Amino acid sequence: MTRNKFLTIISATVFLLATPLLAMAAEAVPDGAKVYDQACAKCHTSAFGAFFSGAPKTGKQQTWDRLLQQAGSVDALIANANQGIGKMPAKGGANDLSDEDVAAAVHYMLSKSGH
Repeated sequence: MTRNKFLTIISATVFLLATPLLAMAAEAVPDGAKVYDQACAKCHTSAFGAFFSGAPKTGKQQTWDRLLQQAGSVDALIANANQGIGKMPAKGGANDLSDEDVAAAVHYMLSKSGH
């Protein structure tokens, strides 16, 4: 077997084996906007019902600047969301969310709030 043919076969094999793994990895990344819409928006928007929650509203940069400063880091802010803080229960009461789901939602809220 020639060297070029051997390298072609090896390359094709690696590609075929890696493709499903890459697809699984892509599917495993939570969609922060989707998680936010399903589990967080009810308290973190300016809608009528959310007014009573006292939760920081997404899009209010000064509020999120303060929260981020109080937490000390994005990771600490995510930990607060996962564990609960103040009136907010762990994971906002959506116990079916994974830690990664919550992290994605926090990153989404930060991005919508100027971070």
